[in-house]
Order: sequence, then C-alpha cells, then structure tokens
Amino acid sequence: MCILLGFDCRDEFVIELKDKKILVVHGDIFDIYFTRFKWITNIIVKLYYYIRHYSPFADDVFKLLKHKTNNFIEKSGDMKNNGLKYIDFNGYDKVICGHSHIPEQNEKYINTGSFCEERCSFVVVDKEIKLIYQD
Repeated sequence: MCILLGFDCRDEFVIELKDKKILVVHGDIFDIYFTRFKWITNIIVKLYYYIRHYSPFADDVFKLLKHKTNNFIEKSGDMKNNGLKYIDFNGYDKVICGHSHIPEQNEKYINTGSFCEERCSFVVVDKEIKLIYQD
C-alpha cells in the first residue's frame, strides 16, 4: 500500500456487503498479456507512447485500433474466466474490476468499463452494487 495524493493505493481492496466479500482490483492480473507475456505488453506500451508523442494523427490511429482490439483483448485474455477462478480459489463472493474498458455484469463478476468512452460506465457501491451506463 502507498499513499498517493491522500488516497490509499492498493493492489486489492475487499468490500464486505451483506455478508459477502467483494474483491476490487484493477483487473490486469486476469489478463494473460500482462501476466504471462509481459514483453508483448512492454512493446505495445512503448509503441503507443512513441506514436502518441511523434504523430499528429495519433488520435485517429488509436480510435481505429481501439475498435479492432477491444473485443480481441477481452476474448484472448479471458479476463472474466480468470477473475472468476481467482475469486473462487481465494474465497471471495464477487469481483469488481476494469482494465479491459468493456462493461459487463453478472452475479459474480463486474467489469466497470470506462468513464471516458463514448458510452460511459462505472460502478456504484451503496446498499447494493450497480453498473451504471451514462450516454
């Protein structure tokens, strides 16, 4: 844990709600490209920053690539199944994560999506947990 701008930063956070243990994580630990193939991730990140810094057309390039890669990343990384295995193995009842920017919710898994996409999505935790979509 570290303190950043007055907030506790943690790799994992547990919420107890109605006798349920809910794990909150970024979600990259469920992505095989971030865990097993780190070198691919490092190359892509370096390429991203290079294009972002040196190309006047970076926004157009990334908009085009984004539509092509989001579905691939979610399916190939199998984040949902990896997340469900992780919480079952570690005794949690539900997981809330993000990382893929693709919103999804079922009984045991919530992916927050992204608050900066065309269709904004985020999670609200109150007496229950809700995935909210904002157009």
